[in-house]
Amino acid sequence: EPTNESEKQRYWDILYKSLNELKPYAKKYNVKIALENSIIGNYKELKKLFSKYDSNFLGLCYDSGHGNIENGINALKELKHRLISIHLHDNDGKTDQHKLLFSGTVDWNELAKILVKSSYKKCISMESSMRNYGNLDETIFLSKAYKIGLKFSKLLETYSNNSKNNQLG
Repeated sequence: EPTNESEKQRYWDILYKSLNELKPYAKKYNVKIALENSIIGNYKELKKLFSKYDSNFLGLCYDSGHGNIENGINALKELKHRLISIHLHDNDGKTDQHKLLFSGTVDWNELAKILVKSSYKKCISMESSMRNYGNLDETIFLSKAYKIGLKFSKLLETYSNNSKNNQLG
């Protein structure tokens, strides 16, 4: 959202116009639009849009790297019911590095707890890049990514089972 007051209304008018034009097509073809959290912390804007448009049309794509830079995990707790897509990767909390999970400062335990209580029930989508690993062979990188994906899946399963056990007991 622009900081200049005169530009804010124009920004929102254009955004609403675009979404309003897309909505009938999205509904007709059963497509949801996912808005991604940004590095600069756009949760105020996302909440505003989610209050205007229903969850059958507009949802959240949570990017864990962006969230780690701007403390987005707390906002995710509040918006977890709108989660329809995820981009999971890690970083040092300062820059968007797209590292493999468990190699930076993302709180993967906390994120797993939120994900199992969220509306998101699809596959794990990692958005990692080899660029931060020097001349690492592609096969080795993919093997590491696969093992890390399994590790995170097991973490999700653990929290999911704990949640189910708490509901029963």
